[in-house]
Amino acid sequence: MSHWHLESLNWLDRLSADDQEALRCASRVMEFAPREMVFTPNLEADAVYLLEKGLVRIFRTSSNGGEFTFGFIKPGEIFGELAVLGERQRRSFAEVVEAGLVLKVSRDVFLEVMHRSGEFSLEVSQQVEKRSDRARFSIEDLVFKDARSRLARKLLELDDKNRAAAARDATAVNLLKLTHADLAKLTGMSRPTASIALGELEDDSLVEQHAGVFEIINRDALQQIACKDLR
Repeated sequence: MSHWHLESLNWLDRLSADDQEALRCASRVMEFAPREMVFTPNLEADAVYLLEKGLVRIFRTSSNGGEFTFGFIKPGEIFGELAVLGERQRRSFAEVVEAGLVLKVSRDVFLEVMHRSGEFSLEVSQQVEKRSDRARFSIEDLVFKDARSRLARKLLELDDKNRAAAARDATAVNLLKLTHADLAKLTGMSRPTASIALGELEDDSLVEQHAGVFEIINRDALQQIACKDLR
């Protein structure tokens, strides 16, 4: 049986047997290799997706070819959920980072289930709100924080997600397994700028990198840097 749960929500626990069956019957199982796209901008937003396995990156591009990563989707999380909130065409890319298994659920069926289950509808709305808050914080960081502060905040955010995921599943994907280019995209920097900022944090013994995985050494000091705004 699929484990249909959001970050802290088990979908099936919130739904009746009939609604569970409706979602299963309306789902299409899709397999993706790394770097394949689940969806791209301008496609019709006609479905909601659940990641069963792997890792998916949500990002947008600018007219000059730059990329900004909004975040990563881990197993058990839904994405593309704006399809049920009025979005008719996709505006973002959903790229598979690690080989994935995705369930595609019809927008109409998903909406029907939301209408029948107020508790489920509330949980989905709260997830959308959380993601909107993260997007707003990222935009504020671009305006008010320097490279070190933005990078420190993102590393702490990813570490918090890792801790929460590990508490639920010891085999959870490690979100701190990143390249300099990944962190640059996550923080809206150029790769050289991200590398310089990372080097400074490593020189100050706040962060270490082993086999491509970042480890936070001094969380309190990193938190102080993350809280600093430009003067």
